[in-house]
Amino acid sequence: MKGLIKNELVRLLISPRWLVIIPAALIPAHLFGVELARAFNFSHPNIPALNVWDGFMLTFSAGGVWTLAYFFLLAFAFIAGDRFVGDKDSGYLSWLVIRADADKKKIWTSKILAVLIAALIYSGLYMVIVVGYNAVFLPVSFEGSQLARDPSVMYEIFRITTSQQTINFYQNVSPFIIFVLGALFAGLGLGAITSALLYLTLLVQKSFVPMIIFALFAFSSHLFVLFRGLGYHPAARLNLDFHLGFGNIEPQMTFYHTISLWTLIVVLSIYLGNRKIKKLEI
Repeated sequence: MKGLIKNELVRLLISPRWLVIIPAALIPAHLFGVELARAFNFSHPNIPALNVWDGFMLTFSAGGVWTLAYFFLLAFAFIAGDRFVGDKDSGYLSWLVIRADADKKKIWTSKILAVLIAALIYSGLYMVIVVGYNAVFLPVSFEGSQLARDPSVMYEIFRITTSQQTINFYQNVSPFIIFVLGALFAGLGLGAITSALLYLTLLVQKSFVPMIIFALFAFSSHLFVLFRGLGYHPAARLNLDFHLGFGNIEPQMTFYHTISLWTLIVVLSIYLGNRKIKKLEI
């Protein structure tokens, strides 16, 4: 199994498709991070200057489902979404069954686990690019976001009162720890959603299925927010800030509930996929 996972991961990572991560991260980092922070610094000269971590937070919080659905999700769907169908159509799966003497269930499980690991790597790289771009144009700080640490700054700009629980968290936790937690949290969710869509390609063997569904997530973002609340949208659940109660998002999503949801989706994708692939001619 380790060999199959390693093989799938190498094939997934060594691809020119990964270059799409650069514009997918830079566009929202500029629009929602750098530009918003600059505008707030100019229009509110009486507050401390927003720094690189404010730009990072604004990219995912002010950008919200725009950053995560239109750029983060869609770029990864382009990278990994057609893995199964492409391998089946090319005859690679048939070759793998014969060459590696591996049963279909192990092949499917290795694909899902490789996609999950790749999603975590992708999430980390994506956020490194966002932070790096903001660091070029905004003051670099080791103290974390002014918006998150100072409730008066949040109220001055957005007229929003941040919960004390959120303020305490951001004041006592290093921004680098928050960065790592955000990357892991978003990566797990991204891997879970992609795993579920890969399972759908077992049922509807068309390579464009994951991309279309991710696009529907993106274009339905504002409908979800308008009619059901931000917490119901899959992309919103990728955002660590919303789970911490940043900006008094109502209802505040529970951190551990969402992790349990993503874990359940991964497990179900493996289990149901193994049942389906046994009956599939490859």
